[in-house]
Amino acid sequence: MAISMGFLPDMSRADAAAALACGLAEHGYRERARVQHQGDAVFPELTDLLQRFPSAQAITWFNRSEADDQAGAAVFQYRTEPPGRWDPELARTLSRIGGGFAAAVEANRTRDEYGLAVFYAGRTVEMLGCDSDHGVIRVGGPAPHGPGSRELCDDEFMYGLFERYFVRITGGHPDELRLRGDGPFESWIVEREVASGNPYPVETPGQTDFTRIALANVEEPVFLAAVQALPAAYRATGWIWVARESPIAGIPYVLVQRAGPLDESLVAGLARACHSFAVGVQLGAPGLPFTWISLEPDGVTQRGEAIGASALVDKWAAFAITMGEPPGTIRWPGSQRGRAL
Repeated sequence: MAISMGFLPDMSRADAAAALACGLAEHGYRERARVQHQGDAVFPELTDLLQRFPSAQAITWFNRSEADDQAGAAVFQYRTEPPGRWDPELARTLSRIGGGFAAAVEANRTRDEYGLAVFYAGRTVEMLGCDSDHGVIRVGGPAPHGPGSRELCDDEFMYGLFERYFVRITGGHPDELRLRGDGPFESWIVEREVASGNPYPVETPGQTDFTRIALANVEEPVFLAAVQALPAAYRATGWIWVARESPIAGIPYVLVQRAGPLDESLVAGLARACHSFAVGVQLGAPGLPFTWISLEPDGVTQRGEAIGASALVDKWAAFAITMGEPPGTIRWPGSQRGRAL
């Protein structure tokens, strides 16, 4: 078994193509060819293309949406001949471009190389791995099930965990990760001048905290009225906001964020003024617990700390379910500029 793949939720085909092109350019990849496949033609056509470009890799991507402009989970599969290492930094960049979750997995039993990473808005939430050079890597993530975390050195465990994250984040089925059916599937043949020397990269520990607040079922005029009622001091603290609409039910919601710590009084003030369920999450350095708060419209408050992707998915799922959505659809695309609070 040799797998290297990732996913990005809530993407139309056009959005997925634009995100991938931007991410590849940012990481120094040079595009050599593109080809569209139908059904069983994917693997023989990729074999021919990789023989023509022996130093390149193929990124085959697709989503299961029925229309080009319909959002769905975009799945990316990576292939090289011979098999090479994954590039989780590309998935992290895609999460920043998409403005929400993204994940990547590597499971190569032949070379004993394994990795799984989950990102949120360009931040590493979880980085797991195992190989002969680095041993066992665990940044965030579930507690080990045995001595030395050796379950991370198992392809079935790592891919199974990746599948579970896919289902929970996107609301999809594991079969949607597979190249099955008639397509359409598209492969991009790319080359990279200098590859990263570290297969398990994480950000600098001293980076600035990142906070995002979400308010469910809030129309923009209601939010603007709530902002006018806030103390003026909030206007100079770096907060920006954007009005969004859930893709399935079309329910309005608002996201507020900044590079800085969570302010519980702001969450409470907005939730109360908007009569809305609200969630706030503060992410710090990779591997450290994140801080969270949730407020019901009646004022009931919960707060705490948690660590890892599973816990973060839970917090955003609790918000998204109030609008009938999976948590991966609650996002702030990097191309959508925010307005100052």
